[in-house]
Amino acid sequence: MYVYKDLSRLTKTATIVVGSYLLLDLITSAGALAEGPPVADEARISDFFALLQLLVLIACVSVVGRWIYRASVNAHAITDEMTISPGWAVGWYFIPFANLFKPFQAMREIWHASHETFGGYEERTPQILGWWWGLWLVNGVIGNISARLSWSGVAPASTVDALNMASAALNIPLCLILITIMREVAQTQPDVFHASAFA
Repeated sequence: MYVYKDLSRLTKTATIVVGSYLLLDLITSAGALAEGPPVADEARISDFFALLQLLVLIACVSVVGRWIYRASVNAHAITDEMTISPGWAVGWYFIPFANLFKPFQAMREIWHASHETFGGYEERTPQILGWWWGLWLVNGVIGNISARLSWSGVAPASTVDALNMASAALNIPLCLILITIMREVAQTQPDVFHASAFA
């Protein structure tokens, strides 16, 4: 049995955490680019912000994961047409290969349930979800390349810094779209739930 709970407070918390992560990502990337290549055994200011960014990223994964789980629970309380459980709505992000499409499918189901668009017809996916997932995938590829080049040491630091800056630039629309999706779902779910409860 799925119990509906209002998402407003969790959405505000997730918005603050995602916004903080975005700000730190921009500061870290711009700082590393401005400071130039690192010197052995010398700490840079951008290294401090990178550590802070990592801590906020962990908080971001936790809070947004909780938001996805709760939004999915609410969607299950609204309709019985959901195919992905709340646990797997979050869990698929951590399964290789499946994480390329399953999290998108879960978010699409949450969106449709939250906007009363489930039905016998083929639901059209809103463009905002397509943009969010496309940016997520592209940013993941850039981040992966940057990390591998950084660990291997085969590429100059300026190349890694440039990739990190490109990733930070993509993070701007990515984070803003995610915040928009979370707010939209949190705003529409109460009305849809009450309508379904008294139908």
